[in-house]
Amino acid sequence: MGQIGDVVGSMVPNFSMAGAGKWIIIILGGLLFATLLAVGAYFLFTYLKFDKKIKIFRRVGNQIVLTATDVGMFARVGAAGDYWLKLKKFKKTLPRPQIQMAKNEFWYYERDDGEWINFSLADLDEQMKKASAYYVDEDMRLQRLGIQKNLGDRFQKLTFWQKYGTTVITLVYLMVITVCVVIMFQKMAGGWAAVEEASKAIHDMAIATANVATRTGGGLVPA
Repeated sequence: MGQIGDVVGSMVPNFSMAGAGKWIIIILGGLLFATLLAVGAYFLFTYLKFDKKIKIFRRVGNQIVLTATDVGMFARVGAAGDYWLKLKKFKKTLPRPQIQMAKNEFWYYERDDGEWINFSLADLDEQMKKASAYYVDEDMRLQRLGIQKNLGDRFQKLTFWQKYGTTVITLVYLMVITVCVVIMFQKMAGGWAAVEEASKAIHDMAIATANVATRTGGGLVPA
């Protein structure tokens, strides 16, 4: 019997509380990691699924203002290819909108009876052209000009060169050009005088040569 017990004992793996605790920690850690991974994948999938940006406008007083934003997704309904818009925060299901204000962005106006209407901004220029109306906000123009002048006087102090630099450079340029023109004309006047003196010397030389020829009996003798 003792030999049989030894054989059975050698076939059964050693078991201790320390080894069991280690395996329990590994299993619990794996389960926790898998749970966190599944939760992260769920939120990521939900975030990617709700890729439509929804803006809701309401009448507040006498103005139409943006009052809320939400995200939505197009959910397929049935097998005919129909889609509905499902909102995440408002938990509403709406017909698929047709008017898109930007990429994956849709605007809705909530009427007084609670109905949501998909809408877009009206073309004010086209409406004014049809009405043959042209409005000029003179007050806004005057305020804009006043603000621009006030900012220029207070925060945009110009230095001397910023204010008069172009004028000074233009005057210096004109003075340099004028001096160059005067010098050029002076040089040209000296050249003309030299030419005149040379021509006069040639003329005098020709006269002297003629006189010499006459005295020596050369030249032409009249018949």
